[in-house]
Parts: sequence; C-alpha cells; structure tokens
Amino acid sequence: RLETRIRTIERRAKRITTGQAERLSRLEQAARAHDPERTLERGYALVEDEAGRPLTSAAAARRHERLAVRFADDAVAVRTDEDKPSGGG
Repeated sequence: RLETRIRTIERRAKRITTGQAERLSRLEQAARAHDPERTLERGYALVEDEAGRPLTSAAAARRHERLAVRFADDAVAVRTDEDKPSGGG
C-alpha cells in the first residue's frame, strides 16, 4: 500500500514538473518574441540620444545634435542637420 502511494506521488510530481517546464518554455518564447533585438534583426533600427535613451519622434531627434542609430549588427553615430527642410520622405 505504501509503494502504491509512493508511485502515485511520483507520477503526480512528474506531471506537475512536466507541465511547469512546458509553461516556462511558452513564457520564454513569448519573451523572445518581444525582444528589441529581434525587431532589429527584421530590419528596423533604433534611434538613441547621447545617453542611449530611445527617441520615438523626429521632434525628439531634432533636440539632439548627435544620435546613434542602432541596427542588429552594430550602431552608427550620426549628426542631425536641421539646415535641410524636413520633408515627407
């Protein structure tokens, strides 16, 4: 009778462990899907100010003379040039 209870507990523990491992795997996949690096790998770029803070608008970028444009493989230092008229393209 004790052996039966031990086997039952072991089966339940294995089922719980397996379920938790599967849940963890799904959470890891979800986290990876929202990783900014993955977005960069798809061809997008991230514009940052001198302190490395992301800039989300052209107006914010215009307030800085120096910026960094980060791609998946590396970043490029850039300078703004406000002498040029801003256009739609």
